Amino acid sequence: MITYINATNLEFSNIRNEMYRMRAEIFHHKLGWEVAVNDGMEIDLYDSPELNPTYLLQLCDRSHRLQASMRLLPTMGPHMMQGPFKKLFPIELDMRHPNIWESTRFTTQFSSGQNNGRLVRRSTVELIMGLCSLAIDSGVTHITGVFESPMATVYKRLGWEPHLLCKSTPETSTLPVSVGLWEANSATLERLIELHGFEPNFGNLQPNDTQIAA
Repeated sequence: MITYINATNLEFSNIRNEMYRMRAEIFHHKLGWEVAVNDGMEIDLYDSPELNPTYLLQLCDRSHRLQASMRLLPTMGPHMMQGPFKKLFPIELDMRHPNIWESTRFTTQFSSGQNNGRLVRRSTVELIMGLCSLAIDSGVTHITGVFESPMATVYKRLGWEPHLLCKSTPETSTLPVSVGLWEANSATLERLIELHGFEPNFGNLQPNDTQIAA
């Protein structure tokens, strides 16, 4: 199931905090990123309500357990490509546009014992379908994001390949990363649905519906 919340939805604080905990587990504990973790949650300045972030969430249809998430920021305001990501690339990229969102903090996680490969793939596919659908409904035509360069082949297999704007160099980043631009339109969404054989299930999440991961 796909749903979305923002930083001012106080009634959804449980699921939002679970997302922050999942981000801490993935980015800090597993990947070793230098991110601030407080009370087990990874929260940065781009999560500030003043910046109007939207959180796209993918949950189990039956249990409503959080399985994947990403953060979306309007590029007309402060966003990571203007801030910490700028130094990763040899040229300056101005992504500011009213019809472009920046996607960051993509996470997906499942408990041990599950068929992780199959579930992660379906969760990821539904999340990107939800992103494309939400962008269309919001009048957004493109999504930008920074990703580890080998992920380009993964995006191609998933059916939503970005237009590559720039790659990092050994002088700008020890980890090869790229910045891309994805088109969000009806043709893209229809292609994703046809390729994967299902449509995103947008659900009406209620504040007490979600389960917290053990």
